[in-house]
Amino acid sequence: MISWKEKTLFALALALTIAVLCLTLYAQGLRIDQANQKRDAAEDQVTQLTGERDHLTATLTQQRAAQAQLQTTQTDLRREIDVRKRRIQELEDENADLKAWAGQPLPAAARRLRQRPVLTGATAYREWLSSGNALPAAVD
Repeated sequence: MISWKEKTLFALALALTIAVLCLTLYAQGLRIDQANQKRDAAEDQVTQLTGERDHLTATLTQQRAAQAQLQTTQTDLRREIDVRKRRIQELEDENADLKAWAGQPLPAAARRLRQRPVLTGATAYREWLSSGNALPAAVD
């Protein structure tokens, strides 16, 4: 027969084993909760990054379309410039007075309008403007 002390020791050992098992399960539950929180945070970050990627992709698509439009416009403008240059040349070839006028050098006042120093920045431009190189008054 089992003595009262042995039964008590057995019950105590069993209670201790159950307590250790419960603490182990509790600790595992905490680890699982932490892992779930980390997973949720990672999923949120993936969602955010996916949204940013989609926004950047849309922006890139818009910029590429705008760039293609600008290139088309530039090509059209160059074509128009070529047409105008040819028309001017045709007019000069047809009209001797126009050809003589186009061949003359610009007047001194007009040449001065095109003469500007090399400017590096807004400060240099402001100083050049205030340097007193005013244009002469228009004469009738």
